Amino acid sequence: MAEAQQVPPRLLFVDDEESIRITMRRILEMHGFDVTIAGSVPEALAAIQSHEFEVLLADLNVGQPGDGFTIVSAMRRTQPRAATLILTGYPAFDTALEAIRRQVDAYVVKPADLEHLLGTIRGLLSARSPHLPIRAERVPRMIAQRRDEIARRWVSALRQHEAVPHAGPDDCPMLDWLISTLENNELIVETAVEHGRTRRAQKCTLAELIRECHLLRRELLQLVEENLLAIKISFVVADLAALNAAIDAMLAAAVEGYLEEPAKVSSPDQVAQLPGNERQPH
Repeated sequence: MAEAQQVPPRLLFVDDEESIRITMRRILEMHGFDVTIAGSVPEALAAIQSHEFEVLLADLNVGQPGDGFTIVSAMRRTQPRAATLILTGYPAFDTALEAIRRQVDAYVVKPADLEHLLGTIRGLLSARSPHLPIRAERVPRMIAQRRDEIARRWVSALRQHEAVPHAGPDDCPMLDWLISTLENNELIVETAVEHGRTRRAQKCTLAELIRECHLLRRELLQLVEENLLAIKISFVVADLAALNAAIDAMLAAAVEGYLEEPAKVSSPDQVAQLPGNERQPH
């Protein structure tokens, strides 16, 4: 009886340079891989959503710096058994740390030595172990579950603006307030008002208070983008609308607390209902 023909490993290669995509596809196919190519983040996400892969090989900078990590995150969330590799022309220490944080299996410095690259891929394939499938989540639940990661990223962004005082990732009352607001669909106005008073007492400018909220919004939206394929798509528009409404309300209340005298601000029991959304199911 003839032996069953071995199915070639499916590999997704992502690079924004067409000549590199064409060349690498031919080389990888010559060495036994079934190759799909993508030239942008949307193309890569579409491929991940519609096909199963054993390997992801992505350039670090696909259009924008660091976009390769976005693709890796999507693959990790939806196809956790796939081996993930990043190609980078910048073997800097911070790139290596980011690769570890994003759970990249390996990163290869360009121009890549072909034998080293193939050996790395085959080694990862032979060492693969099964993982539990990852459930799609609502945006509020995803934010709550990644609270510590968001706090670290937000504090890191805040520290680039030394005029905005902040204790550290464990002391993020506004982030905790936002998570509670999204999960319970209730806005406790006084918490945000008090934050505005605190920032005024710390001699922050109004611009710095506004920047603080904008940086939180940026980090939250970046997290959503990185995990887009692991989010319940039928709820994503409503969830993002609720997220933006909560941040806008938080900023408005914080500015009120910053500008007004304490006797004129809202009472601690004042509660507002977020518009256009029901309580979030888990």
